[in-house]
Amino acid sequence: MRRAVLIATAALLAVEALAFALVGLVLGLAVRKQQMSVGGLSPDAMAIGAWAGQGALAVFLLVCAVVAARAGWLGPGPRHAGGQRGAGRIARGLLIGCAVLHGLLGAVLLGLSGWLVFTGLMLVLAVLVLALLLLREPGGEAATAAPPAGSPPPVAGGPQPA
Repeated sequence: MRRAVLIATAALLAVEALAFALVGLVLGLAVRKQQMSVGGLSPDAMAIGAWAGQGALAVFLLVCAVVAARAGWLGPGPRHAGGQRGAGRIARGLLIGCAVLHGLLGAVLLGLSGWLVFTGLMLVLAVLVLALLLLREPGGEAATAAPPAGSPPPVAGGPQPA
């Protein structure tokens, strides 16, 4: 289940990155063709800003998709075939940042675009949170499986070694 959720998360993020890139392209072209300006800003500057902002968002979502796909492909556990590691702190941090971004975008786009866009973003957020819950820290399973060699067994009711 873990692998399927992470691969689905990666696919959803890649589709969403493409959608945001297309929206940025359309916004930039509309601003440029209709000669729109806000507060005296030139239409070319506004078009470039739309392209750069949406492009940066699309790149961030693609990076998060690659991280989720890699974590899903490598599987659980501290070490895998070939000495590769699963999702670490950086990967979890990126996915947490992506989840926070989806929450903020959902709140903003509810007012701007309506319930359909909000529902779509919240579904992606739910899949992201599920993926984060299924991710494990590298070495997390091995550390809880058995105490280190040479350590005394835990005593019932006594202080536990740190």
